Amino acid sequence: SPLPNGSRVFAQLEFTDPYTLRSDLYLEQAGETTQLTDGARLMQPDARERVRANGSHELDVVAVQLTPGASRLVRLVLPASMGAARLSPLTPRVAAPRIPLTGSSPDTVWSEPRWSHDGRFIAASRWLYGGSSEIAILDTTGRVLQTVGRSRAVNGSPSWMYGDSAILFTSDRSGRSAIYRANLHTGELDIVASAATGLLESEQSPDGSLIATLHYRGDGYHVATVPVPARTTQRGDSISQLPPSRNDPIASNDSSPIAPYTAWPSLLPRYWLPAIEQSDQSRPMYGFITTGSDVLGRHQYDLQATYEPHFAEPNANFSYQYAGFGNPVVGAGAIEEWDHPASIVDKNQNPIGLLSRRKFFGSVAVTALRPRVRTNAYLTLGAQMEWRDFRTEPRELFAGIDSTLRRMYMYPTFFLNAGWSNVRAPILAISYEDGVQLAATVAERWRTDTPSATRSTSVVGTASAYKSLDLPGFTHHVIAIRTAAAWEDQNASSEFKAGGVSGDILSVAPGVVIGDSRRTFPVRGFPASAQIGIDALGGSVEYRAPVSLPASGWLMLPLFFQRLSASVFSDAGTAWCPAGAAASVICPAKGYPQDWMASAGAELSLDAAVQYDNPYRFRVGVATPVMGRKYFGDNSVAAYFAVGLAF
Repeated sequence: SPLPNGSRVFAQLEFTDPYTLRSDLYLEQAGETTQLTDGARLMQPDARERVRANGSHELDVVAVQLTPGASRLVRLVLPASMGAARLSPLTPRVAAPRIPLTGSSPDTVWSEPRWSHDGRFIAASRWLYGGSSEIAILDTTGRVLQTVGRSRAVNGSPSWMYGDSAILFTSDRSGRSAIYRANLHTGELDIVASAATGLLESEQSPDGSLIATLHYRGDGYHVATVPVPARTTQRGDSISQLPPSRNDPIASNDSSPIAPYTAWPSLLPRYWLPAIEQSDQSRPMYGFITTGSDVLGRHQYDLQATYEPHFAEPNANFSYQYAGFGNPVVGAGAIEEWDHPASIVDKNQNPIGLLSRRKFFGSVAVTALRPRVRTNAYLTLGAQMEWRDFRTEPRELFAGIDSTLRRMYMYPTFFLNAGWSNVRAPILAISYEDGVQLAATVAERWRTDTPSATRSTSVVGTASAYKSLDLPGFTHHVIAIRTAAAWEDQNASSEFKAGGVSGDILSVAPGVVIGDSRRTFPVRGFPASAQIGIDALGGSVEYRAPVSLPASGWLMLPLFFQRLSASVFSDAGTAWCPAGAAASVICPAKGYPQDWMASAGAELSLDAAVQYDNPYRFRVGVATPVMGRKYFGDNSVAAYFAVGLAF
């Protein structure tokens, strides 16, 4: 709400804890912002500056306050300095007195209050029991003096016309949102303007000849102006003639006995889906997927279980999260999986069987959350235990394998994850914008039978930055930069990999996926894992530009195409084992040289969805090598397909 002196009063959302979002009022004046309330649940303010009889100035604000299950109108009166140049300095989060103007009832919902030009009246939208709404005119004490426009429709966004004898408001009583004018002397309505896709909000220009409004179109909202007619030929009624609703809300008292909350009725599994996967031997695995959570979100779990019948190998992935403490959140998980790292051969080196390795992981972690509307941070501390044992296919070969494989090994791991972000994601944006993302992981792992010889530490860090450019197009152009670095010691048993395309995996049917997983050191065009090592570096830079906004479906099929964008990029990455490092399960005695790979190319991205609600980004691109040509392959250009953002 702007003031004549250039100051502004506005409402802004913020988290007061990881699960509670509150709206408060703020004052911006002379480049400084003061928080006027704290956790007050105030929104949609309209402010005016008035002069008292003694010559002092006050800031008079009317706003909507959310109450449990309802809303009401309130006033806040704050002192101002002499003259209208500047409001008095206010203590941050000052406890501004709130004066209730209306009652709070579940049968009535108030919204969008607006002061009249002379400050004697307030116009506001009021929803009533039975599904009807109207524009109410109140005095400064909250007494309702008059109502206009009552109908079974959405009536809102009132604004005063000059002279305070008429109200502009929007209503969809005709089937689409249009601007109406209500004469407060006669109660009559007439249509000022309408559009096929709807007009929302309205404000008369200072000279009284135009009305500014928001015109909703396929590519979002546009600011538009329409002339103020003396009188339209099409007249509206003070009460809409739409038929009554057959689904009116009904409020009733429930006399059921009150009992403590229990999660079980809503936590039990409600569905299952078949799952089909492939083992590392390309054999089918069959199983199911299910998930569950209680209505409050305290408990949440995911379970996928499959079975490979040829070798009788069960695979399972279970995760559980408990948020009953509020902060931190506790998570636990269990994974069982099988792979086949080697063949078993006879004395003549002929394969006679397979070595099967079972890995079982159990983990627990606590995560401290700090969500904010404009920033987000987290810190996770966790522990994991991995058990490994072996068997053979066929089983009778087990007695003849090396004795080191006829026992179980245990690998404890402690890890710490942290992250912080302030990036933005506007509704039509093609990329994150105007911020940075930081993340780091530190882990320590060892084998229990030889802890001193097997203890290893690893550190991985990533940083991304995004800057929007206000250039032609339906949304901003964006420059995006990402860097990553990783290190682990010579006792590490898992390597870092450089190369490949980074994205997401999309499940198109149970057990059928497309795309590729996210990579820490991608280099587009190069094979995945073209280089491995215990040290790694990588970076990417992209220029992303909007192309078109089809915002449409395809024939009568449930396929929807939202945005089309293009980008040019350059990736670089390397993974290596330092010279002089001791030989290990990853590094040979002579090490792997640090040899940079780099590529440049272009991508075309389409944001599309099936059933409209869950859009995905599909990317097709080409890349050519700039450095490390020997790792690239035979062709000079590589084409690829990916799902999701590159970063």
